[in-house]
Amino acid sequence: MPTTNDTNEGMLGMWRRYSHDKLSLTAGHFSDQAMFNRNGTQDFMGRRVDESRIARQQYEATMMYGDKVAEETRRKLVERARKDTETTVYFSTVDLVLNPAHLEAMLIPALNDQLELHHRLSIETDILKKTHFKRKRHRYLVFQMLVERHNARSRGEAVDADAMIFADLGEFSLYECHTLLALSTSAY
Repeated sequence: MPTTNDTNEGMLGMWRRYSHDKLSLTAGHFSDQAMFNRNGTQDFMGRRVDESRIARQQYEATMMYGDKVAEETRRKLVERARKDTETTVYFSTVDLVLNPAHLEAMLIPALNDQLELHHRLSIETDILKKTHFKRKRHRYLVFQMLVERHNARSRGEAVDADAMIFADLGEFSLYECHTLLALSTSAY
């Protein structure tokens, strides 16, 4: 028999502290937690799991999955970098066309390349995305206006942002004009 009552007094002190910290804790729950901590239940459960090697197998499976996800992410980043490099190399070979006669003879893919080149060179910051143009004539008219703005800038003239882009919208329908004007505020 122990000479002091330290065990009981220690438990009462723990109960007092836990009951203040965790207001929903009942005496039964406290007793269960104390018994769990004192009789080594956690160690016993750990030995049982370790004997069957389930924990180790689960850990290895988790690590293998993490490695697989990391490798897939690295592969995607390398692929994206490769595509960005290819695109940059491609657009470094595309010449900026400023002759309206040449623009009119171009097919839609070439016009799309010219639009992308304008975006990449940051010559114009308020150009619509190529998906906003429904027809070739829309692209051509906007490129005509872009060429006029570029030529005005090269002559040292001040260029009003909306004046040239939307000065000649006679070929567009009323709906198309409204759409182009609305989209110009959310341009590329």
